[in-house]
Amino acid sequence: MGWIRGLVSGVAFLLLLQVNAYAQSDEVHEDLKAFFERDTPALLFEVDGIDLTTYGGGIGIMFPGNTDFQWRFAIGVGYEDNMYESLWRDTVRDQTWNNTVELRFQASPLWLLNQYDRFVTTISPVMGYSLFRAASDRHMQRDPGVVQVYEEERYTHFFTFGGRFGFGVALTEAIFLHAEYELLLRYGFSASENTRSGGSDEPEWHENEYENWSGSNFLVFSLGVRL
Repeated sequence: MGWIRGLVSGVAFLLLLQVNAYAQSDEVHEDLKAFFERDTPALLFEVDGIDLTTYGGGIGIMFPGNTDFQWRFAIGVGYEDNMYESLWRDTVRDQTWNNTVELRFQASPLWLLNQYDRFVTTISPVMGYSLFRAASDRHMQRDPGVVQVYEEERYTHFFTFGGRFGFGVALTEAIFLHAEYELLLRYGFSASENTRSGGSDEPEWHENEYENWSGSNFLVFSLGVRL
């Protein structure tokens, strides 16, 4: 599904350039002005990272700062579930089930760059924290009737830094649709527990800790409803 995300990212970027091409005009629709000039908060409903095995989304709130700036805060969840199966040397069958759950907290102040009619381009720094729980269950059958089982449970804490750029459209003075491309740098540290059983070996248990830096990118779609 990576090529689909790449295609959608490219389309979003081209649309962003198209909006910028008209952004020098002073023709700003009254609905767009009204949405960002009202002094009431807006509820945000976000969707990201959706494909056949991954689901993500969240809910947030946006507080007005001024006509060119808004405060945004969100709580999100993510879920991923998949299974891999392989057969090698004609005798070894390997099956692995992976399950990941994420809880994240994020702050992303929003700046309005250029406005034209109902459209606006935006940029936003991103800061946040995420907690991942990952579970893995692997069954390896080396010989008929002999199955080795490997189980792992891992908790990872991520601190994220990055940014978003995107474009949005005001459907009415109270409803705003927004599409953003998000780039993140993540620092994480985790602890995991591993067990192995089956076959002729005695059951084993291990505990590991490690830390790492990683990057990620997402398309984020949100619906804002001004209260």
